[in-house]
Amino acid sequence: MDDYVSADMHEFDVVIVGAGTAGSSLAEYVAHRGLSVALVDRKPRGEIGDKPCGDAIDPRHFETTGFKPPEPGDTVNRVKGIRVYPPNLKMFYTLTSVYGNGYVVDRHRDGQTRMKRAVKEGAVLFDNCLVKRLLLEDGFARGVRSLQIREEEGRKTKGDEVDIKARVTVDASGWQAALYRDTPNGWGMDKAIGAGERVDSSRDIVELRNPQADGAIPLEPDYLDIILTERFAPGCYVWRFPAHPEGRVVNVGNGVAVRPGAPKSRALLEEYYRFDALFEGCRRLKSATWPIPVRRPRGMLVGNGFAALGDAAIQIDPTWGEGIGYGIGAAWFLGQTVCEALEAGRNPSAESLWPYAWSYMTSPEYGLRQVRFDVFRLFLQSGTDREFNGAMTYALIREADLLGSVDADVKIGLLDRLRRGLVSAVTGQMSLLRRLRYVHNAMGRARALYEEYPDNPGEYPEWKERESLFFRKVQSRLAPNS
Repeated sequence: MDDYVSADMHEFDVVIVGAGTAGSSLAEYVAHRGLSVALVDRKPRGEIGDKPCGDAIDPRHFETTGFKPPEPGDTVNRVKGIRVYPPNLKMFYTLTSVYGNGYVVDRHRDGQTRMKRAVKEGAVLFDNCLVKRLLLEDGFARGVRSLQIREEEGRKTKGDEVDIKARVTVDASGWQAALYRDTPNGWGMDKAIGAGERVDSSRDIVELRNPQADGAIPLEPDYLDIILTERFAPGCYVWRFPAHPEGRVVNVGNGVAVRPGAPKSRALLEEYYRFDALFEGCRRLKSATWPIPVRRPRGMLVGNGFAALGDAAIQIDPTWGEGIGYGIGAAWFLGQTVCEALEAGRNPSAESLWPYAWSYMTSPEYGLRQVRFDVFRLFLQSGTDREFNGAMTYALIREADLLGSVDADVKIGLLDRLRRGLVSAVTGQMSLLRRLRYVHNAMGRARALYEEYPDNPGEYPEWKERESLFFRKVQSRLAPNS
């Protein structure tokens, strides 16, 4: 029996662990509805929101939810879309959002704004607070046990242990999923992350010495650049995101799919600087390396008195890596579910919280999109630089294919199939063309599978078996490039 007696105890309707974008958005929503909310973060208040990231947000997340877009003072650039380059950088395809120009934010300032909105609505912030474990009682999550960190004369010391109890506990702690991993095995949580489903990522904020340098790959301030390259980002890509309207400050980084023997992203990013003349003599303002989960969402998002949100739930774009907006959308769904359950006086069981999981997983803007992206991610990871150079040069992969991975099933007409088949035979690209045809079909089947996500937790195990079998087959067919 646990004979621990807390030095202090607090009780709330909802406790949210992680005051990042997703956690703060959820806290703002439920506090606005009148519920008592604890927002817990290991960082001191002034550092909340400061996280390495690509910092880009699609405007659709603010059109499809009620959350406010970034404040003008938190926005460092507005962009029209994404330019996708093959490894040789001799051309690009352009992808745009039907919702208009996207945002590039100062992640720290934007995070501070969202946290302060939550506090203004009534959320109680526990900063400098390290969560130790999930509190469980009678098969329900009942809050968290945390350790208060004190700073004295520039040194951090351990303070009191604090129990923060709540009717609903939310893990928005980031990719570590600190509480999700702590849930009982009997809840059937989707805890495993396979090889290649996590990316080792490095990112710098740099100031260019000469944006018009001779021999440089041109940078257009109105667009985000993504470069598909196994040389500098095996299993992922290099990005160049202008963080200033004139393109002088750039968010640049890469990712490496984590597998046995994979190189480190930082070493490859340093090589990329020597390859791209744009960065000659640049001045680094910030540097960071961090992991990112990149796959379909965790299938089981709730338990008794518990929910996972944001990176902890793997709510992220598996192909292009956008996570901020997916967390915002998920916070909207979870906020509605939690408020409706608690306001109605219902016990927040897995059944009561299930509408959040169902809403996210079957949403065309979130779950259906994310699972399609996961199939497309596996396709991209199966290719080589030579294949993608040829595929884009000879239009075996078209803008419509990349756009189709976002919005809808790609329909290829008979003449286009014949043209692609002829060109691929002449250029030695038949293997890639066969994989692309398979992927078009698999993305449609993945969408259909997620449209059948069960509307109650009792039917989840059978659905999860079908999902696991489907992805084992896709992963076998789209074996990663070696």
